[in-house]
Amino acid sequence: MHEEVLVKLKGIKALLYCVSEVECEVFDMGYGLMLLTQEMEECIDQLEKVN
Repeated sequence: MHEEVLVKLKGIKALLYCVSEVECEVFDMGYGLMLLTQEMEECIDQLEKVN
């Protein structure tokens, strides 16, 4: 189950990263996505430690 969640989180993170790269001109949105991506990265790290 953890594996499935990890795969999904990594997919979403990759997607968010792409979007935040594209939306750099829209600073607020890009910044918000960047923070969200960082938070997801921490979640992924914690999940990987649990596995």
